[in-house]
Amino acid sequence: MIRTALGDIRADQLGATDYHEHAFQVSPLLPGDELDDEAASAAELEQLRDSGFAAMIDPTPVGLGRRSGALARISAELSLTVVASTGMHRDAHYAADHWLFSLGERELGELFTSEIEAGVLVRDDDPGSGVASAPSGAPVRAGLIKAGIDYWRITAQERKTLAAAAAAHRRTNAPVMVHLESGSAAWEVLDLLRDLGVGADAILLAHIDRNPDPELHASLARAGAYLGYDGFARSRRWPDSVLLGCLGAAASAGAAERILLGGDVARRTRYVAYGGMPGLRYLGERVVRRLHDAVGGEVAELVLVHNPARLLSRFLGDHYQRNRSRTMSIEPRTLTEPVKLTIRPEAGVLAGSNERYEKRVRELAGVYRDEAAFEALTVRRGDELAYRVESNTTQRDAGGLVTGLSVLSPGRVGEEYFMTRGHLHVRAECGETYLGVTGTGVMLLDSLGGRSHAIEILPGEAVYVPGGWVHRSVNVGEDLLVTLFCYPAEAGQDYQLIGRAGGMSQLVVAGATGWTTRPNPDHLGYAATGGPRTSS
Repeated sequence: MIRTALGDIRADQLGATDYHEHAFQVSPLLPGDELDDEAASAAELEQLRDSGFAAMIDPTPVGLGRRSGALARISAELSLTVVASTGMHRDAHYAADHWLFSLGERELGELFTSEIEAGVLVRDDDPGSGVASAPSGAPVRAGLIKAGIDYWRITAQERKTLAAAAAAHRRTNAPVMVHLESGSAAWEVLDLLRDLGVGADAILLAHIDRNPDPELHASLARAGAYLGYDGFARSRRWPDSVLLGCLGAAASAGAAERILLGGDVARRTRYVAYGGMPGLRYLGERVVRRLHDAVGGEVAELVLVHNPARLLSRFLGDHYQRNRSRTMSIEPRTLTEPVKLTIRPEAGVLAGSNERYEKRVRELAGVYRDEAAFEALTVRRGDELAYRVESNTTQRDAGGLVTGLSVLSPGRVGEEYFMTRGHLHVRAECGETYLGVTGTGVMLLDSLGGRSHAIEILPGEAVYVPGGWVHRSVNVGEDLLVTLFCYPAEAGQDYQLIGRAGGMSQLVVAGATGWTTRPNPDHLGYAATGGPRTSS
């Protein structure tokens, strides 16, 4: 289900979507460009609707002049579906004494979560103002979390906001949109959020087209991230043809199922109803037709309809929550088509995958106990691939499965063998199965209560990891360790728990006749970390 300002809807009810427009916005960064008049904003959104869009995302976060009750009224009056947002923008959009700066990471995360689950604030300048109401009397709830960073810089506050956004995502499964200033630091944001337990398929990188590099965009899409193109009508920087050409090249390189289209006009002086130009009609009337000409109808439909629906459709919905104990009907309203996946063992490739994740040797600082050996290895092999993951997530809602291939290189750091970072599922009750394809490996497991196992995996052998077990793969052979894995799509991963615990309780090391284990003297126990990051 998709969470809108007027309630939850099915994905097939969304329609053509402008992924980035603001109905209301007030920021000290944009003096004189305030969007603060309900009648004028309603007239501008009416033009957006009349230009061919059935829906829009309004990514205005907390503290920037949101008028959520008015937004819901406009949505109802125009029959224009609107997804409202929570979150916090980059620092420059707030006065130095804004109340949001006084909140800690946990308090920010609780605020974002509350706006998704219970309802958004009536007034952005008053955290005690209560919850905004739609015309029906129902609460206006956010369906997306917004964060932002500066140009090639992530401040301490912006990191805190990203961590809070990740916490709210883990609780609610809401998608996370990140403002990239001039399209910068895309990989840095993606990696930071993934380390905080946000899957790439839940991340939307806004303004990525401000860096019109189709190869970069295709690589981000292969990792699973969504890409927001919204730089149109900015001819002082580039003509629209540059962005349409970049979009077409990125789509041809494999990003077609990850691109979204928006206008982000966001200025009083550029809204026709406020006396400016070119207004919200520009995208539908001047860009969409050219998009069809540039990429064809099938890709255009992905960009405008299916991709935003897939990104936003992350909620179980009120009907599901009320009836979750009932048996599912024979055929759900939106039926996911079957997918065939092919394993190519020698190359370690999963044909049919739609997400990819890589870790270089240098990116595994803190994973191995022998820091000196790791530093020495980094000098020699720092840019080499330590491991990669290819996976397919076709059904992303409750009941779906992630199926993938993990490819772990051979090697040692001191006495320890090469291994993955390891994780506990954010929904700790979720299990996972691993099947050995090639190589010799060990599945290292810890319970939160202090039990441990080390189970060898050979080709054709499987290990089932029940819920509640921290686990990582270790390559104890001389060849690539390739394993097939499968887990519930809603499980999530907490990659930082092991680091907070000082590592897992056992080390897998080289012995006289092969691999063996020994206690890790740095292990603190998982209770000492404050426990796992739970989903509820």
